[in-house]
Amino acid sequence: LVIIPQATIHPDVEQGFAIDSDPAANAQVAEGSTVTVRVSAGPGSEIIPNVAGKTRPEAESILKAAGFRVSGVVTLDDPAQPKDAVLASDPPAGNVAPKNTAVTLKIASGKVVVPTLVGGLSDTAKATLTGLKLVTDDTTRVEDDTLLEGTVVAQDIKPGTIVDVGSTVKLTISRRPPTVIFTTPPTPAPSSSAIPTP
Repeated sequence: LVIIPQATIHPDVEQGFAIDSDPAANAQVAEGSTVTVRVSAGPGSEIIPNVAGKTRPEAESILKAAGFRVSGVVTLDDPAQPKDAVLASDPPAGNVAPKNTAVTLKIASGKVVVPTLVGGLSDTAKATLTGLKLVTDDTTRVEDDTLLEGTVVAQDIKPGTIVDVGSTVKLTISRRPPTVIFTTPPTPAPSSSAIPTP
């Protein structure tokens, strides 16, 4: 018999193994006949789709439709995305990978780390917290004549604490004591009454 291998993409049969033959196995053929054997070339390759911004179920569905499988999830702190939104995948989107490759999803945790705010100015602290999707409560004031007015002197959540996006951070802000002006009453002028001459 003359065996002619034919590489064929197959999602289940391991690369290098025979899938089937033509004529089929156990068929009777004449001596010297040609038999084509389809040999698995593996599942083939595909571009990993971009699932950033999708929910986990949506991302899993898109990856499955492209021939990939989700093997796990890693959570990351990223205030730019809502909780449970997909940030990225590993391998990254756009890479060409064999079908059935395991893909890990990177998911937004919905949490952020509170930064150090004490010592900075209130406007800067508020901008920082806003960027982290945190709410600022800076209504508490304390008089301090040693600091520039508007300096953050305390925060109710310690730096490094992990909190939910949308949490409120209370700041204590310095203000200068009011200026007190002391005035000295004018000295009365001596009487100008004429002294009678004896």
